[in-house]
Amino acid sequence: MKGMSQSLHFGKSVADNGWGMFTTFLHYKLVKQGKHLIKINKWFLQLKPAQIADM
Repeated sequence: MKGMSQSLHFGKSVADNGWGMFTTFLHYKLVKQGKHLIKINKWFLQLKPAQIADM
């Protein structure tokens, strides 16, 4: 995928598609084991505890 993203000028879209496939497979495997996948916002860790409590 690295070579494809560099040579075809699709860098971000190829990487995003790969990440999406990874999370889809991970979710499938976790559900099969009776577990959950929790997705968080990339800015979640920068929030203050008071802001998290309001969510």
